[in-house]
Amino acid sequence: MFDHFDHFDQAFQSTGPSQPLRRRKTFRQWGAFFLGNLLLIPILLVTHASVAGEGIRGSLPVFQRKLWSLPIPGASFARSYDGFDKLDLSFLAAVTLFAVAALVWKNLFLMLHEVEGRRTREQPPISWMVRLAIFVSIIGADAALFWAGLASQSAGGWSETPAYVAPLATALFTALIAAVAAWHADFHTSRYA
Repeated sequence: MFDHFDHFDQAFQSTGPSQPLRRRKTFRQWGAFFLGNLLLIPILLVTHASVAGEGIRGSLPVFQRKLWSLPIPGASFARSYDGFDKLDLSFLAAVTLFAVAALVWKNLFLMLHEVEGRRTREQPPISWMVRLAIFVSIIGADAALFWAGLASQSAGGWSETPAYVAPLATALFTALIAAVAAWHADFHTSRYA
């Protein structure tokens, strides 16, 4: 069985392409990543929940139902706590939409990173286009509900807000979510510490 080896060193030579070693991230890099998440995610989540929640509440009246009135055991007891009686389904929908939109942005950047790393003929283009269409529809719906919330909050009040503020703020907030998702995708795909 081992007759075709001339000496001992040939037994340990690799026959396939060698993979470059992945260095682990340092504790400092992980700490900076988690500290950045600890600072950015709550601010983005509260902003998205309040503004997009208003858009969801105005667009879909079924989401105006209060959380304490849901048929969940014990939910009616939580009505007496401060602030809980004002929460409705639009808050939960906005938080869920934020999480889904952030994951979609991250997966979009990971998908684009995969396209850079290998030829496009290895993956069927129809599956890539279907995933891209799903991603664009979710991101578009998130941006539309955020814009509707901004437009409804800026329409009523003592001061009139210019018409360009809502689309500009929506584009800025969508770009901010995309930047955080790109940071996550880059952190998880970066090779070197």
